[in-house]
Amino acid sequence: MATARPFGINLSLLTSYAEATLRGQLLRGTVAA
Repeated sequence: MATARPFGINLSLLTSYAEATLRGQLLRGTVAA
């Protein structure tokens, strides 16, 4: 499956990474404020 849909898996990983980064920034923003 990994070789069949590498783009889909990469996209999901990028989405998860972006979501985690945004959450981290929001948490840091609330803590700083």
